[in-house]
Amino acid sequence: MKSVLALIDILKHSLLSRRILWYTLTYGLIVILISSIAQLYWSYQSELKELENTFVLIEKSHVPGIAASVYALDEEQLNIHMEGVLYSRDVAYLEVVQFSGDQQIVSSIGHSDLSSPLIRTFSLEQANLDGVISRYGMLSVAVDMSKVYQRLWSNGWKFLLMTVAVVGVIAFGVFLFSA
Repeated sequence: MKSVLALIDILKHSLLSRRILWYTLTYGLIVILISSIAQLYWSYQSELKELENTFVLIEKSHVPGIAASVYALDEEQLNIHMEGVLYSRDVAYLEVVQFSGDQQIVSSIGHSDLSSPLIRTFSLEQANLDGVISRYGMLSVAVDMSKVYQRLWSNGWKFLLMTVAVVGVIAFGVFLFSA
């Protein structure tokens, strides 16, 4: 307790100590702002890359099975494939539109009432016996971006608090050793 009071007394009477503390805190605030903005940007880009990887995975592994189920009119197998896609990261809603003559049959799973969705649409195609590729439907996959924003917000606060703590420790150390 005596050492804290002594430091406060030195800060009151020493112009050099106040200037060093002021410059350290100002520089630290600038570093905090720049590094926090950079960290949020990199985190956002990383999240977008993860979402793109999820869409590529869906296109490579799930779309062919869904297309085959639509082609075969196998509703049970279609539901199994759709549930598999729904368990992918941040996927909240799927919709399959089957073209059957003049009629469109819609199958959906998940929650369609998203506040900020990112939707990707895939064509469901199948080659017939002659090798001609025909389009039998469309798969729409909606990702809930609010979950992404929530993760960014949480990680941003953690990074900001850690950076503030580090700058505070450095400022205190500079003040302590300059006194």
